[in-house]
Amino acid sequence: MLFFNLASYNFSFTDALKVWFWGLRFDISGLLMINGLFILFYVLPVPFSTNKKYIKIIDIIAITFNIFAILVNISDAVYYRFTLKRTTFEIFKMIEANNGFVELIPSFIVDFWFVPIIVAILSIMLIKVYFYYGNKINSVSYKLKIYVIQSGVFLLLAGFIILGIRGGFQLKPISLVDAAMYTSLDKIPVLLNTPFTLIKTVGKSSIKEFDYFNEKELAEIYTPEHFYKKTDSIKTKNTNIVIIVLESFSVEHFRYFNEDIENGDYLGFTPFLDSLFKKSLVFKAIANGKRSVDGIPAIISGLPSLMDMSFIISNYTGNRINSLPQVLKQQGYSSAFFHGGKNGTMNFNSYVKQANFDKYFGKDEYNNNDDFDGHWGIWDENFFNYFANEISKMQQPFFTTIFSLSSHHPYSIPDKHKNKFRKGKLPIQQTVMYTDYSLKQFFKNAEKMPWYKNTLFIITADHTSEGSLDFYKNSVGQYQVPIAFYCPTDSSLKYRKVRKTVQQTDIFPTVVDYLSIKSPYVAFGSSVFDTLAPNFGINYNGGYYQLIKDNYLLKYAENETKGFYDLKLDSLLKNNIKDTNNPVQKTMEQFLKANIQQYNYRMINNKLSLD
Repeated sequence: MLFFNLASYNFSFTDALKVWFWGLRFDISGLLMINGLFILFYVLPVPFSTNKKYIKIIDIIAITFNIFAILVNISDAVYYRFTLKRTTFEIFKMIEANNGFVELIPSFIVDFWFVPIIVAILSIMLIKVYFYYGNKINSVSYKLKIYVIQSGVFLLLAGFIILGIRGGFQLKPISLVDAAMYTSLDKIPVLLNTPFTLIKTVGKSSIKEFDYFNEKELAEIYTPEHFYKKTDSIKTKNTNIVIIVLESFSVEHFRYFNEDIENGDYLGFTPFLDSLFKKSLVFKAIANGKRSVDGIPAIISGLPSLMDMSFIISNYTGNRINSLPQVLKQQGYSSAFFHGGKNGTMNFNSYVKQANFDKYFGKDEYNNNDDFDGHWGIWDENFFNYFANEISKMQQPFFTTIFSLSSHHPYSIPDKHKNKFRKGKLPIQQTVMYTDYSLKQFFKNAEKMPWYKNTLFIITADHTSEGSLDFYKNSVGQYQVPIAFYCPTDSSLKYRKVRKTVQQTDIFPTVVDYLSIKSPYVAFGSSVFDTLAPNFGINYNGGYYQLIKDNYLLKYAENETKGFYDLKLDSLLKNNIKDTNNPVQKTMEQFLKANIQQYNYRMINNKLSLD
């Protein structure tokens, strides 16, 4: 993990040794969870335990399990760049939901060619060792003395295996969060290993209720219930709403947000959006997750991903939820969701129906394989043009969402645009420029259409990509996405770069507030126009909750604060100031607990809607 991601970490030699040493505890546990049973099979105190055929069968099964462990561990060193954590068991649910995963394997092998080579070399070495020692074992005559000795060895090894899997003599077996005892939070993925995290998270997709506060206290600290606050004299608007969700568009890719980088010479990769943002109300916002299946429910339904499995593929996906299309339908809005990917990808088509969209437009509806990128779906330029034409057929007022896809691995560019877009330090950045160009063509087309001037465009990202600049490698920068509000005829949304904490789940309440809609609803965010609402960003990853509020960062796991940082003084998160009697830490702990309690209670008890 460290070797493949050296650029992401600032390790001293001492740090590396420390992480390696303490990581052995988790490595031994992972190795024994995979091999413990096989070891005991080899030393069973029975006559056939030295039979050549018996040993070969155990060898083959053990080799298969170990090769799989090698494969996931090495592969995760690359996949980590996109998720910032070791892979957990939820990956299999993600693969099941992504019907294009298998077709992408060849492109992953080409781009990360060193992974299969390393896996092959280690696998060959493993096979040779197994069969070498397997051939050395000779049959023995099974007498009482041999039985007693082998029984003793069996019991001794069984005790060692149990102790090793537990990670020591402590009261509870070690878990993922125990890694925080030995290193800083950002280095935990280096200390852990993927077989350990996979096995430890089998069947752990459910959440549990907490009772940190009674009902009255909880409502006073935080509630996701929203009720109309404006006077009845304000008339509801009938503005069209278009949400544009851009695949992996981190704040890092924009010059607009990074004009002071590289002595002011940082060009960024979004020339069109940089210019559009200068006519918009813009926020440097916090993403509520690191995956597309986290981002879409956060944006459309105000639901952050505060559990190991995304809502879309969780046990709670059948819950009733409030959403923008559902609330807007009550105001006479038609709605549609557009994604150029294969129908069924990430279960988006199912979620769209649950969220009460009228229509779903995917690759099947586009119905032209000439514009297929060969991997994920339809090229952005073509699909944005299709999007503009289709919404022109919709009854106004309408609510639409389009989710782009070209700025996704394997980062392809259409042949007609080869060498047209500048490359950056990251492979994704050339495709970011292509999608930015595609957006420019979309707006050129949209400007000619009758619905354009009466439309609020909201531009954001589903999540971030891997980072290149130092700030965008830490656990705050790795969650920073844009949220911009642009309306050609609304002067109140003209250029303002507002410095306050905003998150993806604020989009739902902001739209309802902007349109002066009176319907009550549940959303774990607040309107950016509400000056009395708490401004915060929340997310969850690998057992850790992260709360950003009032220029502070709180990291929380297993009912205690693991990290507390002053973002004004320490943007690179080098100085953990937890337990320094800072009153803000206590306030943030209470606020985070209230969020967790509300989220878990409502998720478990199907209380995500006020209808």
